[in-house]
Amino acid sequence: MKSGYLIVSIVAVFFMAGNIYARQNVRLHGTVRDSRTNEPIAKALVSIRDLKIQATTDNSGEFEIADVPPGEVELYVTTVGYTLIRRKIAVQPGTPVEIEIFLGPDVLRRSDEVTVTAAPFVTPEPSTISDHTLTESELKNLTSVLVDDPLRSVQALPGVTTGDDFVADFSVRGAGFRSIGFNMDSLLLVAPLHSVSDITDGGSISIFNGDVIESVTLLSSVFPVTYGDRTASELVVRTRDGNRQRFANSAMASASGLGWTSEGPLGKSRKASWIGSARKSYLDYILNQIRSDTTSTQFVFGFYDGFGKVTLDPDDHNQIRISGNFANSRADQHKRLATLGVNSFLYGDRHDRIAQGDWRWIPSSKMVLDSSFSYSTAYANNVNRDQALLFDSDYQQVGIKQDFSFQALPGNRIEAGYYARNLDQNGMRRRFNFTTAQFRTSDTFDASAWQPGVYVQDNVTIWGSRVSLAYGLRYDRFSATGQTIWMPLVNMAVSPLANTRVTMGYGQYSQFPDFFQLYGEFSNTALQAERATHYVLGVEQLITDKTRVRVEAYDREDRNGIYSANDEIRLVNGVAVGPRAGVSPGRPLQNTLRGYSRGVEVFLQRRSANKLLGWISYAYGRTRVRDAATGLRWDGDFDQRHTFSVYGSYRWTNSLNVSMKYRYGTNFPIAGFLARDANGRVLLSDQRNLLRMPIYSRLDLRVNKAFRFDRWQLTLYGEVLNILAHDNARWTSTQDTTNGSLSVNQDSLFPLLPLAGIRIDF
Repeated sequence: MKSGYLIVSIVAVFFMAGNIYARQNVRLHGTVRDSRTNEPIAKALVSIRDLKIQATTDNSGEFEIADVPPGEVELYVTTVGYTLIRRKIAVQPGTPVEIEIFLGPDVLRRSDEVTVTAAPFVTPEPSTISDHTLTESELKNLTSVLVDDPLRSVQALPGVTTGDDFVADFSVRGAGFRSIGFNMDSLLLVAPLHSVSDITDGGSISIFNGDVIESVTLLSSVFPVTYGDRTASELVVRTRDGNRQRFANSAMASASGLGWTSEGPLGKSRKASWIGSARKSYLDYILNQIRSDTTSTQFVFGFYDGFGKVTLDPDDHNQIRISGNFANSRADQHKRLATLGVNSFLYGDRHDRIAQGDWRWIPSSKMVLDSSFSYSTAYANNVNRDQALLFDSDYQQVGIKQDFSFQALPGNRIEAGYYARNLDQNGMRRRFNFTTAQFRTSDTFDASAWQPGVYVQDNVTIWGSRVSLAYGLRYDRFSATGQTIWMPLVNMAVSPLANTRVTMGYGQYSQFPDFFQLYGEFSNTALQAERATHYVLGVEQLITDKTRVRVEAYDREDRNGIYSANDEIRLVNGVAVGPRAGVSPGRPLQNTLRGYSRGVEVFLQRRSANKLLGWISYAYGRTRVRDAATGLRWDGDFDQRHTFSVYGSYRWTNSLNVSMKYRYGTNFPIAGFLARDANGRVLLSDQRNLLRMPIYSRLDLRVNKAFRFDRWQLTLYGEVLNILAHDNARWTSTQDTTNGSLSVNQDSLFPLLPLAGIRIDF
């Protein structure tokens, strides 16, 4: 009998212990959202890897994990296309846990602060009316597995045109890259590219690793008066801060090179973070080993670059950021040494250095002050087969910038500031003269100048933000010419209906001549700034909260363009004329160009954290130029009548993403006074830009597949470039003003090309 009582007691003890255990373990329920739009994210994987348990979010972004033991547990939250997030949670016995987790680059800034906009289409600055922004995931999928280049992502945007697979630069609404401002963290840079200077048939890659870029915004027209010294458009690149939650690393290997990024918090308080990144190409080494054709005119250059940034928030009112870049590249044609001419480069080197410091002070909830100091330098050098100098340039820029923002009244924000730059450059260009059998120096100078600018802009919103108005004024001065320019801006956005937005804008812009134009071979120290006036009218309609359609018409009136027809080889009365040393020295450059760029763009976009996202766009544009000195008229060098682009990305599962992009363009003219005869041969002409490059068409397909392990994640990238195998080609012309010669070259672009890459995050 006693033994029976003992068995019952033991069973009761185990039963009670089981009940106590059951009451101690808890249910963990939560929602995963996009940090930028607040949209729930489906198919995200939430796991407690130490306990080997996991769950997947449903269409509402919700997940549930049962029987979580008390204590500190670490959640891993990830899905393909988003950054892996780790979050530690203190689980109390018997207390269910409700949690909200944000995925995206914003959550890496501060562990206690997330900015949510609650809308997929957000204007980066309230005063912009003609803009397109690429998020981190869009940048990753739009760039190529061949090379991680954020600028190539921009080439798929509406109104952006390019017909050359080898270059990272592009044109916007009929204007070339020289007329487009490149602003990195408010610093205006001059062509931050790995490239070979002083040639027309090279290639280029941006000096920035995509891992450190938070967003890229293209301001196509009527951009704010904050930006100056460019006449067409502005590209605004914002680098991200380091991870303040944990130490993180990523390594990447692609078909062309290697990359590494590390980041993490500084100090126990996590008030500071750091991020560092480096890239190294090896495509030049591979091609040098396998290429046997010594007559090929194509070449590949090798490069390496790095970026570092430290961010410190000493308190809630101050933030300090210090960053730096370095970039080196070299083009090497020693495989063609036996066939290189004396005026062809053997080695082409370029070195870029950038340093920047920024202090943001928020004295009150209504006022923000940004103070920054920057230094940048770009050095380029080309030598020929005998190590004789062909080109040399050393450009330096020192800048001081102050921005001020004040919320005067609800719905009324005043912005003002100044940006003073000191520019310094020495340059030299030399060519061998076959008549005199000596080198001739066509360009040589050592110049410097100050370029200060001041702006003020008032931004007003009324009627519940259904009407917004921005008006402002910018002042720029260039000490090299003594010219002073005032440029007004007015734009307005009206929402007559809840989901309809009508925009209109007007602005004036300028760009001062560079030192080669002022002091080079065809120098003219009396040159004035090139000018442009922008007009924009657009209508945007939200079809759903995640889908919009936008139609925008634009007109850019250009004047004072810098040019001289006498400095190009051409036919005049049936006779070839042009600059040639000792025969015809050419004429100084003049502000004689007038012209316009007009067109319309249609843009349908879906932006969502789930399923399909992307856009379809079509643009029709016309760019015409007139030379007041000769009366000649021609299509602009970057005139492309029809442009069509498609981008789509679909997240099938939490580990598989498929994306595609397609670009079509009727292409640019072949710049110069060229024509074809009845046999198709290219000849000189008395009219400019008569010939056009063939139609450009390219479809790329990409697949990203992630594999997750206990402490790290591996992602495989597969991509096929030009999957339709369209025969794309580029035409370039090179003019030798020393010997009076002109050459026209044709190069084939990418064929159907399969590629693969790998990325490891840990």
